[in-house]
Amino acid sequence: MSKITFSFTVPHRTSTAKSKRNNANHSAKIIDGVICIDENANYSVKSLCSNGELKTYNISKSSYSCKNKEVIYRFNEGERGIMQLWRPSIHLSESVYNFKPFAPGVIVEGYLIKDSNLEDVIEIIKIHNIIDDDKNLYNKYYNTCKAVKSFYNDNWKTIHNSYEMKYGNAK
Repeated sequence: MSKITFSFTVPHRTSTAKSKRNNANHSAKIIDGVICIDENANYSVKSLCSNGELKTYNISKSSYSCKNKEVIYRFNEGERGIMQLWRPSIHLSESVYNFKPFAPGVIVEGYLIKDSNLEDVIEIIKIHNIIDDDKNLYNKYYNTCKAVKSFYNDNWKTIHNSYEMKYGNAK
């Protein structure tokens, strides 16, 4: 007579599937910096290097997504300011080009990665709310934030015109 045995154990996975992008980012350097905008409405991040100099990095395309963001920003219609929106789901019917998950003068943190052209770009992982976040970070970038906001206030008409030429009606 043969013996029959049953096993009710759950088989163990031998490997887990992870995206290459996430693996690459975990080994990438994390840096912080300030969102800047130029007269052509191009966004970038200025980061303070260890030698005290500011280095400018482009922002990765994926960082422009407003998906799952608590706060988003858009240009005020006909005004020099930038509006901060706390309930972005209300504005989903409007053009996505009008909204960004960041604004000039906002401090961000992100991975320093290589894009498809092998250029250094920042993939933003955190947008700092200075009211709630680390005051040391605010102090570190105080002068840079002030300069960026001053540049925006002095050149807002040119920036808005450039933005409208790129994306259509910039509200």
